[in-house]
Amino acid sequence: MQEGGQGNKSGADTRNGDSIMRDEFAERDLAHIRNVLCHLEHSADSLRAIEKGMMVNLNYWRGRVRGILAIPLLSMQVQQQANDLLGRLDRLERTGH
Repeated sequence: MQEGGQGNKSGADTRNGDSIMRDEFAERDLAHIRNVLCHLEHSADSLRAIEKGMMVNLNYWRGRVRGILAIPLLSMQVQQQANDLLGRLDRLERTGH
């Protein structure tokens, strides 16, 4: 079976409905977090905001990503997206010190 549960020749998703909904929820939440990080990474004020205590906010977003990773039976694709966002959060945090 291929990653993401799409293992039959027709390309139809062979996962059950709960698994699909779980991944869709996680992907929507990760997309939102990704947009927030893009704004922080490209904002002229982001470095100054980090220096003035935005670490709490970064910890909030990190907690949201970890919460997604705690969802059972996530696809490898969603897990990778979440881990990539954790790496971006770490880099953003390092630029603030």
